Amino acid sequence: MYYRSYLEMVIRDLTFTVGKNERIGIVGHTGAGKSSVPYALVGLAEPASGQSIIDGVVISTIGLQDLRSHIAIIPEDPVLFEGVIPNNLNTANKHTDNEVWAAINADQISNILYTPTEKTLLWRRKIILLDETTVNMGTKTDQIMQDVVRHEFKECTMLTIAHCLGTIMNSDRILVMDYGQIAEFDTPGNIFTDKNSYFLQLVKSVELNHVYPIEHIVSKN
Repeated sequence: MYYRSYLEMVIRDLTFTVGKNERIGIVGHTGAGKSSVPYALVGLAEPASGQSIIDGVVISTIGLQDLRSHIAIIPEDPVLFEGVIPNNLNTANKHTDNEVWAAINADQISNILYTPTEKTLLWRRKIILLDETTVNMGTKTDQIMQDVVRHEFKECTMLTIAHCLGTIMNSDRILVMDYGQIAEFDTPGNIFTDKNSYFLQLVKSVELNHVYPIEHIVSKN
């Protein structure tokens, strides 16, 4: 996949399968293609070749509105429209006030701030794509959000673009990207204990470990 025909491919020879309700953490250096994976899944860029399949359906054979109505993206930076918070969540006016406030209260932070997670709680999508949603939050709010994600999305398939170890500690598997390809794809236990893994080398070279020092991860696993 590329964003312009004259630009370099951002994804190449990438093939992997995610199971129902599985949680996948996606990591990689800047430009590795990790954020391009969810973009491909919601049709924000056409593939140069290959295909994405969800529940046996090739996504290019259905309309974008139909596709995106079954997938939720929680971005790093939330977007607010002018007006009150409930209206921001209920943009299509499909939910009652009680449903809207139930979603806000489930997020545990109705008296602090709005986050895009509340809208996903209201929509109840089964496939969730998170682009490091909590990276710009304080420690307390980050912990609240992590708890909400673990509890409220336990029956969802989740792909999380991670910039720190804290957001992928509870992943079932970790997909390590390198120049648009898979460098590693394994369980956290296997990756963390392999001293020669590409992932550990990546962690040591960048700021992925600013929440959990790599020494703590290795000893814990």
